Amino acid sequence: MIPDYLELENFMCYRGEARRLSFDGLHVACLSGENGAGKSALLDAITWAVWGSARTSDDELIAQGATEMRVEFGFRLNDQQYRVARRRERGRTTRSGKTGAGRSSVDFQLWRDGHWKAIGEDTIGETNRAIIRTLGMGYDTFINTSFLMQGRADEFTRKTPGERKAVLGEMLELAIYDDLAKAARDNARELDSTVLVLTNLISERQHDADKLPEYVQAATAAATHLHELEAALLTSEAALRDLEGQYHTLHQIQQQQRDLLTEIAAQERTQQEYQHKVAELEQRIAADETILAQEPTIRAGLAELAAARATLAHLDTLQPQYDALREVRRELQDQLKDALRQLKSQYEQEQHPLAGLYAQRAELPILAQQIAQREAQLATLADLTTARAACRAERNTIAEQLHRARPLLRQYDQHRTELARAQRELEQQQATAQRDLHRLGQELATYAQLEQELQHAQAQHQRSTELAPHLADLRQRETHLSRTLAEQHAQLKQYDMLTKQHQQRQRSLHAAETTTCPLCQSELGAAGMHNIQQHYATELARLAAEQAAAQTQITQLDQELAALRAELSDTERTLDHARQAAARLPTLHDRQTRHAQAQSEHAALQTTLAQLAAELADMTFAPETRTALARLGAELNTLLGALLDPHPAIEQIEQRQHALDQQLTDFEAQLADQSRLQAEQHTAHQRTQQIHAALAALPALEAQRDALQARIDTGDFAHDVRQQGRAVEAQLEALGYSPDQHTAARTAVQRLVQWEQRETELRLATQRLSSTREALATQHELIARIAAQINEQRTRSSEYAARLHALPTLAQQVQAATAALSQQRTARDAATTALIELRGLRERAEQAAREVQQRTTERDAKAHRQSLFEELGKAFGKQGVQALLIETAIPEIEREANRLLGRMTGNQMHISFEMQRTTKQGNVSETLDIKIADALGTRSYDAFSGGEAMRINFAIRVALSRMLAGRAGSRLELLIIDEGFGALDTEGRERFIEAISSVQDDFKRILVITHIDDLKDRFPARIEITRTPLGSVWAVV
Repeated sequence: MIPDYLELENFMCYRGEARRLSFDGLHVACLSGENGAGKSALLDAITWAVWGSARTSDDELIAQGATEMRVEFGFRLNDQQYRVARRRERGRTTRSGKTGAGRSSVDFQLWRDGHWKAIGEDTIGETNRAIIRTLGMGYDTFINTSFLMQGRADEFTRKTPGERKAVLGEMLELAIYDDLAKAARDNARELDSTVLVLTNLISERQHDADKLPEYVQAATAAATHLHELEAALLTSEAALRDLEGQYHTLHQIQQQQRDLLTEIAAQERTQQEYQHKVAELEQRIAADETILAQEPTIRAGLAELAAARATLAHLDTLQPQYDALREVRRELQDQLKDALRQLKSQYEQEQHPLAGLYAQRAELPILAQQIAQREAQLATLADLTTARAACRAERNTIAEQLHRARPLLRQYDQHRTELARAQRELEQQQATAQRDLHRLGQELATYAQLEQELQHAQAQHQRSTELAPHLADLRQRETHLSRTLAEQHAQLKQYDMLTKQHQQRQRSLHAAETTTCPLCQSELGAAGMHNIQQHYATELARLAAEQAAAQTQITQLDQELAALRAELSDTERTLDHARQAAARLPTLHDRQTRHAQAQSEHAALQTTLAQLAAELADMTFAPETRTALARLGAELNTLLGALLDPHPAIEQIEQRQHALDQQLTDFEAQLADQSRLQAEQHTAHQRTQQIHAALAALPALEAQRDALQARIDTGDFAHDVRQQGRAVEAQLEALGYSPDQHTAARTAVQRLVQWEQRETELRLATQRLSSTREALATQHELIARIAAQINEQRTRSSEYAARLHALPTLAQQVQAATAALSQQRTARDAATTALIELRGLRERAEQAAREVQQRTTERDAKAHRQSLFEELGKAFGKQGVQALLIETAIPEIEREANRLLGRMTGNQMHISFEMQRTTKQGNVSETLDIKIADALGTRSYDAFSGGEAMRINFAIRVALSRMLAGRAGSRLELLIIDEGFGALDTEGRERFIEAISSVQDDFKRILVITHIDDLKDRFPARIEITRTPLGSVWAVV
């Protein structure tokens, strides 16, 4: 990716309208400016535009006071031009103070055929993935390859050998293989438990499958017995149906009698209703005869109503004339009011200019007082210009002194901070090493306990292996006893059912008065009946003996099953405890491995602590910073005077500058007041002259107003309207109409209108009387007819009662036959239940056989998968794929680093990485040491410092970037170095610039960020960043 341009709008410190920074013609360029000016913000803009990621959240990237931002970044890749435009709008704040979600958008385009073509997707996430596919790298890969961040150039080389290997693993993203190895081991353990469970299940179900032939034979015999019982049951059911048919016929006759009695009761209720109707008709005839007797009174009321209506009609005729005269009178009154309003309006119009003149006349004393006050104020502001010039000259002198001192003081403070930070870093490293040493000591102290726990877990694992077969045997025995007990309970139930059947038959024989067989209805005689009774007695004795024996066996089986289940429960608990302890074996083995690693780390930390203590005690760290600090202190003493601390002197000068700024501000404000007072004085004089000119017209206006007031007070207006009003009042008196008379006439008509209703009632009573008398005669005829029907129905009811005398005897016969049939059905149901139980046992045995086959196949498949996962756990582990990837990456890094280092040193230095070393005990341990060969021989990295260490750091860091970019499938054409000079002395900076120059041909763009002024001109191009009150701006120099 080669940058072409960057366009910003309201991004962080770059506020205001969009501005474009072009990278055309820039190969190696320096981004310079003071700390906080916005140098790193330009790089944040690039990463945010391309990947939507930066050092902080999206809303915090929006410039202060702005609601939205936009960044557009153009770049070239594989001879193609691309641009990405990303926009963010801040969420709105609601009345409750909560901030809503903001809105974002992104546009990805390609330059093709002379215009930009959109190649983004429908959503932001899909477009981001399209950008990553195009570039061949994501945000993290870019940061680790093209971007050498501030303070991280020596991050890899400064680590211990063990930490270097961990850092390289993180860069290569090997953590995913740790996750895969853990997942494979977890799956292997889970499958191992599943295989054990399946083996136990197969053993348990095999015992059930072995019972299948026995259950098949028993089910066949039970089916034959059931068929015989069902044939006898069909014969008994036919005899019962015949008796039930006779009983049903008599029952229908009984129901007909009930229906007939119900109908008689209904007829009697109807008869009573007709009698009630006769009484109602007789009452209605009496009421109509009463109304006919009131005919004379009703006729007199109708005559009075006609007279009242005539009076009301006359008054209705006069009302329109009365209303018209009243309307004319109201209009004349309105005309009189309009004339009065017109006079008052003229009076108000005359009053308005008078009020303005009165207000201007009252303003004259106030204006005279203001003129006098301003003349006094202007006299006090005469000598301001001279005092302001003197103050401004002193302020410029102080500003020049501060301009020279502040950069020196910033550098002085920065070096003091760097020195303190270097000491803190050493102390923090010492504290961290001490904590790690203490932690490792504690871990090493637990070794004896770890050995005990490991031996215990191994013993429990052996114990679980021994108990598993025994537990399977116990479960098989428990299943066998449970089924045997269930069979005994079913047999006992069968004995009980047969005993009840024989006892019922025996009771039936004793109760019978004939010598007929109760089953086949054949004649047996007395001897045959005695033989049957003897047979029943013998069978009952045999069933009792077998039932007692079955009960004894059930008791024994219950005791055996209880003892077996107690032993099974104890064995399961013991096995669970053993398996839980054995499950800790992988964890304990890992702890054993970590213990060995802790021993080597403990020795390395002791060496590191000794080195750190020596540096802190001798105060030999950061020599370049100490030298620069002394030089800057001398320059500040020359400028400000011999001072131990330059800060108080700077503060006194700044306080004096602030006081002079305040005086200048006061002078400017006073000069502004002088101009304002002069303008106000001129305006006041002009206003006084205008008021005197306007007051000349006041007497004439007052005379016109007084004349209008006199006409209003005497009523001198609208004389013709007043004359018309008097004529209308005379016509109203002559009409003779009164609204009260009209209301009284309406009331009288409303009171007398009732006689019309009474007249209607009289007419209806005359018409209704004859028909009512005819209806009364009809009701008497219906009552006589219903009485005859009731007598006929009672006769039929007596006939039904005579036929129903045989119903009780027939009911007893049906009940006896039903009881016998119930006994046969009970025997049939018992046989059916036994057959169902036997078939269920047979089906369970068949299911067990199928399940054994299915579980065996499943167990073999899971055992195979378990072995595969164990192999994967080892392959993905530290000694598998991860070790191979690191071994592959190290030669690539070593080749690229030596290529760069050879270019920077004229092939005088050579880097090699050692991945194994021999311990004092003669063992080979894993490591990642850095060895550098030069003219003096081969030494470790820690033996180099200054410019040599800087070249080594730079070569390794760039080599790492190239390796990571290559593995991501992209070319490394852009290199960004953020603050690479901060901790280097003058010689180190020169070496660093030489290092950049030596690799500049390997990159299309190199951008170096620095705030050090004396390095700006060392680069062929510079982008100068300046912070202003309106936001940061840039200039390409």
